Amino acid sequence: MPHMQMVQVIDAKFLSRDPEVQKEFIEDKLCHDTGTLEGLSGMLDRAAGLSSGQIKVGNSAGEGGVTKIWISHGTADQVCSFDASKKLANQLTAEDKEFKSYDGWYHKRK
Repeated sequence: MPHMQMVQVIDAKFLSRDPEVQKEFIEDKLCHDTGTLEGLSGMLDRAAGLSSGQIKVGNSAGEGGVTKIWISHGTADQVCSFDASKKLANQLTAEDKEFKSYDGWYHKRK
């Protein structure tokens, strides 16, 4: 069962208001809308671990021994939760971190 494939089509209109960006997404062969139960389970486990603080990103985890984190998110994203990204950014203990919000933006662009 872990390798069972699932198809979940994402409506391109949820990604961007720009018809060109929507078209690029639809035509992108790497965006195949297919995943596995194992992949979904791993993603949910990592999200839960990060959200609960069980998974920590240390201050020396990055290049040159310095962790640098930059998270950006559109406030009108209809694919991923803006509030969850903001909460995660606030929980991270890395000294060099930045959360950048884009007011009214969707997942990719306006």
